[in-house]
Amino acid sequence: MKTTAFLLTLLLFSVTTLFAQGEEDAIRQVIEGETNAWLERNYDKWAEHWGHTPYAYFSVTMNEYIEFADGWDEISSHMKQSMEQNPPVEGKMNVDRSDWHYKITDNIAWARFDQSTNNGVTLKEQRVLEKMEGQWKIINMTTVNPSSYPVEARNPEP
Repeated sequence: MKTTAFLLTLLLFSVTTLFAQGEEDAIRQVIEGETNAWLERNYDKWAEHWGHTPYAYFSVTMNEYIEFADGWDEISSHMKQSMEQNPPVEGKMNVDRSDWHYKITDNIAWARFDQSTNNGVTLKEQRVLEKMEGQWKIINMTTVNPSSYPVEARNPEP
């Protein structure tokens, strides 16, 4: 009886671990796809990765620059304009992500990671995703460039 309980526990743990890994992989694919579409300045492809909801939110914060949009209509309009004004990235853009952290439920996921590119800047990134019709969609994107702030302004003492 102890062996059966142990084997059932082991099987349940294995299935749960595989499910979580599958969800993490799916979330990473959405984030990577959204970034690649943005780099290509392919609005339609980029928009496929987003939840078109009034509660979606987008923000990028740097020392002398901030952009944000509230709700899909504003995000969509902002990104169309941005993609029209900025040409696709020339050459190969290496995007490396590390230090992933996840919180995943049935239909909401939160992912946080560091993102580095060819230019040597490391950004602090966060995405909130919602499962819509069986597919993960981004509903919140937050990006911060800590290195753009003076050292004394980073993580000040309370």
